[in-house]
This record gives sequence, C-alpha cells and structure tokens, in this order.
Amino acid sequence: MNQNDIIYEFEEGIVVKDECECKKGCIRYSDCTFLPVEKIRHPEKLISYQRCWEVINELRYGTLCINTDTYPHAVGMNHIVLDGHIYFHCAQKGYKLKGLDHKVNYNLIQDLGINTEIGTHNHRSVSVYGILKEVKDLSIKKDVLLKLIEGTKHPYHDRMLQTTKILEIEIDFIQGKEHIY
Repeated sequence: MNQNDIIYEFEEGIVVKDECECKKGCIRYSDCTFLPVEKIRHPEKLISYQRCWEVINELRYGTLCINTDTYPHAVGMNHIVLDGHIYFHCAQKGYKLKGLDHKVNYNLIQDLGINTEIGTHNHRSVSVYGILKEVKDLSIKKDVLLKLIEGTKHPYHDRMLQTTKILEIEIDFIQGKEHIY
C-alpha cells in the first residue's frame, strides 16, 4: 500500500487497505479476520491518514516492534520512505530477521515540547501495523540504498546489494494521534 492508494478512514481513526471490508468492528482480509487496535479513549486526538504520512516523512527514526515466539522485541531504527513505502536496512543476520513474515508495529513519536503551564508533554505519534518483508528486487534495493546514504560520506558500491538486507513493512493499517495543549 502506498500513500496514493484508495483507503478507508473509520471513525476510530484506523486506516486500512481498500480491499478490506469492515464487519462489526473487525477488519476482514479474505478469509482471515482480526481485531484492529483498541479504540482510543480520546478519538478527538486522532490525526488524518495524510497527517500520519507527513509525520512519517518528517521523522527519521522510530521503534520497530517484533513479536515471535519469545518476548516482544523493540529496536530503534531509522527508515526511509520511497514511493509511499517504508523501508529499513539491516545486516545479513540478527534478531530483526526473525520478524520476517510476521506482524510488526513501527512506532514514531514527534516531540512537540512541554507545556509548563499545565504540566503536559506535547507530542504526535504514528503507529504503522503490517507484515515485515525482505525486499528481493535489486532495483528497489539499490534505490533504497542510494536514498539511505544520501548526505553521508559513504559512497554507494554494488556490493552493498549483497551485504545489506532491505526490509519493508507491508502496511495493513496506520493510526496516528496528537496530544497538544
């Protein structure tokens, strides 16, 4: 799914792929039904799908949460957005790869400062839910690597295609909210 796909935005602020149908608070993917995240207590804090993507594009780092057979694992990651897709890079081995083909969550938080008058921390957050996949297409990998090293001193080398894994979240839904007082 990319930013230009047709999406549904429900009252609860959950945005899902166009091919999904909603029934009694569940989202149905062909023959697989699951409950989306719980309804939030303050729906007035939800932000639009477009604003979610603006936050994703503005921020460079988030936390990728993986849950396999053991404890959930959260790891800070930098990401890039290319053609409406969220990509990460990693080594050829490591715990992140255990998350391949599993449900993951990528959470981004934008610090908007502290309102000392009322004693609250203002922030905006976006949670991206989906399946973690490895990118095998070499032209996409190269484009992602070129964007990743933009502005760094590291030159691109074709061997990076073999030494670096590129991961993508196949997005199921996105939810964002802001806490501003």
